[in-house]
Amino acid sequence: METSQGRMIGQDFLGLRNRLEQALDSLAQLAPDAGAKDEHVTMLDNLVKSLDEPFVFVVVGEVNVGKSTLLNALFGADLSSTGVIPTTDRIFFYKHGPKVKRVPITRTLEEVFVPVEFLKDFHVVDTPGTNSVAKEHQEITERFIPASDLVLFVFSAINPWGASAWQFLERVHKDWMRHVIFVLGQCDLRTAEEVSSILDYMKQLSRQRFGREFPVFPVSAKSAYLSRSSGLDRDRLYLSSGFPQLEAHISKTIGGNAQRAGKMAHALKLARELLVALQSTATGRIASREEKSRLLGELEAEFAAIEERSHSKLTGTIDASSTDFGRAAGEVAGRVQKMLSLPAAYGSMLKEKRSVKGLEREVLDQVWEPNASRWVQASKIIEDDVGAAADHLSGQFGAGLKVQVREELRPDASFWETHRHRLRQHLEDMLHRVVYHLGVEKEVAPVFARSRKLARNSVVIMLVALMGGIALVTQGLGVYGAVLAGVGLLSGGGLALACHRLLRTASQVVDQRLKEAEKSLHDALEGEIRQEVRDLYAGMASILQPTRERLAEQKKRHHTLQEQLADLDVTLRTIETELDKLSSQRAG
Repeated sequence: METSQGRMIGQDFLGLRNRLEQALDSLAQLAPDAGAKDEHVTMLDNLVKSLDEPFVFVVVGEVNVGKSTLLNALFGADLSSTGVIPTTDRIFFYKHGPKVKRVPITRTLEEVFVPVEFLKDFHVVDTPGTNSVAKEHQEITERFIPASDLVLFVFSAINPWGASAWQFLERVHKDWMRHVIFVLGQCDLRTAEEVSSILDYMKQLSRQRFGREFPVFPVSAKSAYLSRSSGLDRDRLYLSSGFPQLEAHISKTIGGNAQRAGKMAHALKLARELLVALQSTATGRIASREEKSRLLGELEAEFAAIEERSHSKLTGTIDASSTDFGRAAGEVAGRVQKMLSLPAAYGSMLKEKRSVKGLEREVLDQVWEPNASRWVQASKIIEDDVGAAADHLSGQFGAGLKVQVREELRPDASFWETHRHRLRQHLEDMLHRVVYHLGVEKEVAPVFARSRKLARNSVVIMLVALMGGIALVTQGLGVYGAVLAGVGLLSGGGLALACHRLLRTASQVVDQRLKEAEKSLHDALEGEIRQEVRDLYAGMASILQPTRERLAEQKKRHHTLQEQLADLDVTLRTIETELDKLSSQRAG
């Protein structure tokens, strides 16, 4: 609970302890991912529990000296609102709980659970008056005072020399008196001079009866409580109440508790040792992952090289198939060119003697048979390479990457039988597409018809002109006859020239198409085989993908973990420095 000055009792120490507990919780959460054993996580949990031990305050004094008011003022909560009715024969042990609950422990002791925030850090033992029942005094002495962090002997400034309180203090073992402080309450009912005289008397009496003085704090609990619960003149009430000095002493006592500070130091030491070990493990895992990433990269590069070698082995097969096609196409081109000559056109003038029907089928037949067996052999080459690559992959995965390879990584005999059949079918389909795309028969057939017509027309024109010229000469019109014959010969020659050009152009087109078809077939085979090899290796290389993804995920997780461990290291070092500072203040 905050004071009117905005500070909590024991704020520095409690804040430091809470930060350490949070750091230990964070370390416990990170520990499994960082490779810690279960016992390490359990150790961290136990450390948190050992630290999370509330401070115990025992309040002692005669009846009606203002103990309840003092507690209300210290913790800013009205404990009487819990429904617990003060008695002269009961000890109330206040603890934190989700709701008000009273649990009888003995006939004279009750644990009271209250949903008041400060009770998470402070347990309060509210005792009956020292001038009530003697048996309870013994229980307080034997049970609570040795386990307490602070014993507040409350005296009233109205009557500070009640015998029972002093007699009770005599029951406290001298080793435990270091926990004792005197609180002189109700000082607002006395003048400053009277309070000063009372303090002198109490110190003198302490020296006489116990050979020592106890810290004495004159306070007005009523003024302190009003400073927290009232909205009027809070700072003046708080400063005049004497509580700043009392709370400062309590905070120093909390921060100066050597046993609790020792627990924190011990927890820090164990946490730092575990953190160093986890950082070392995390660094080793990152190095291992980097090594596996390197091996994976090398394996991927090897796989790419193996794939390229398999493809290059088939380059000769591709070239041979293209050459076979070019040879067959060349033979067909030579025959077509003969049919596209001028003599062949005039020879077919009366009856078409030329035909290209079935030439494309002939090309297919000449190319297909020798290449069918050639591509079966190519499939066997791929099979051998893929098998060798599978063996290599299995060895590398098992030895370097520690990954178990699937049994189906290496295709079986039935797969390759299907593969050879499919490859033959693809080749045959490819040849059909290339050859029939030529369109030689469609290209040449119209040329035959047009060239035949041109040839026939040229002959007819020349014959008609020659016969007309002869007729004119016989009639004495020699000049006209010569002109007619010349024109006819020129016209016929022009048609013959046009026929020649038509045939030559068609021949060039056919020749060009056949050459393009050879290149097209070569490119198609190249693409088909490259894709075939890529697909085969891709199916096998897909086993690398989960490992690649896993290593990428590990990289992200390990680096995040390493950063979190580094941040925790900074936090623990800072806490250690601040704890050393508190210890130095305690020693001073």
